[in-house]
Amino acid sequence: MKKCVFIGICLLLFSTVAEAETMYVSEIKITMRLGPGNNRKILSMLSTGQPVEILEKGQGWTNIRLEDGKKGWVLSRYLTSQRPPVFASEALIKRCDSLSLHVTSLEEENSRLKEEIERLTSGFSDDEKAFDELSKSYEKLKIGCSDFLEVETAYKKAAFQLAEQRKKNAKTEAELKEIRKDQRLWWVLSGAGVLLLGIVLGAVGRGQSRRSSLI
Repeated sequence: MKKCVFIGICLLLFSTVAEAETMYVSEIKITMRLGPGNNRKILSMLSTGQPVEILEKGQGWTNIRLEDGKKGWVLSRYLTSQRPPVFASEALIKRCDSLSLHVTSLEEENSRLKEEIERLTSGFSDDEKAFDELSKSYEKLKIGCSDFLEVETAYKKAAFQLAEQRKKNAKTEAELKEIRKDQRLWWVLSGAGVLLLGIVLGAVGRGQSRRSSLI
């Protein structure tokens, strides 16, 4: 029976260690002291968002352990179970940077497509001229030409190729319009992200200033 009780106690202790609670510093700067009291020696300064492991919760003070293994006491009211908004702001900044890179990539693709459109337009003009000349020849040879069928075949082939070229040009122009729409959308999203970032940072700054004045 004693052996079972001992095993139960060991399992309980192991479960407590395995489920150690992690909290975060909610103020810009707080002190970690040797013991629970403002008159105790300061061991370290902790920053906003710094994760700490909860060892023991006392009356107004909490015994913690840092990631480097240092132990000490901090005021319980400066700890929170939620990661502070400053980390959300950092994520938003990274997202804005990613959007900026994507916009740059779209601009490069847009330039490439413009060059391709110019090249196709130039080739299209040459095809138009060739088709006009072929049409004139066709009209001339249509009357009394023994090779009428051969000319007619060439004419129809050229007409078909020109129609296909027009379709390709129309498709390319449509794709360019879609890319431009995406580009404008990314700019709008980037602007909204920057605006949201300013609002979040402003709110965090005001909250931190009010809490700092209470330390």
